[in-house]
Amino acid sequence: MSRCSVEVISAFAALGTSEELGVDTEHAIETFVCQLCEPGTTVVDVGDLMWKLFTKKKLEAQKLPPTRGALHHEAISRAHYQAMVWYQDGIPHPQLPPTTNYGWKEEGDGLVPVPTRDPPASVTHLIKCGCNKTSCRSHCPVGPSA
Repeated sequence: MSRCSVEVISAFAALGTSEELGVDTEHAIETFVCQLCEPGTTVVDVGDLMWKLFTKKKLEAQKLPPTRGALHHEAISRAHYQAMVWYQDGIPHPQLPPTTNYGWKEEGDGLVPVPTRDPPASVTHLIKCGCNKTSCRSHCPVGPSA
């Protein structure tokens, strides 16, 4: 069984201890997420890990890491905010920053998590079709008629 580094444990312990989320905390949690997705990897950047898994054709969605935007700007921010709430659980009227600064958005009368603010990636240039080089079939998703 693999053990977490001191940096990762410290990063989780730092969540919610201040309004500002530290860069070191984010990077340590990103390293942890990379280890969850690919145990034993030396890759510490989710974008690099996603590319590595993509090029190895390990395209099962549940095994791919989240995008950098979804991880840093949204998921870690929400966890940080939740930890801030827990740290103030004994205070009758806690002073908390706006929830919408931490990966949530107002929708109707409630809050919903923001999946990511990053635009979708365009990977159509990586797709190869099986058509003849001189003419693509009309239903080809990659060819000239697409």
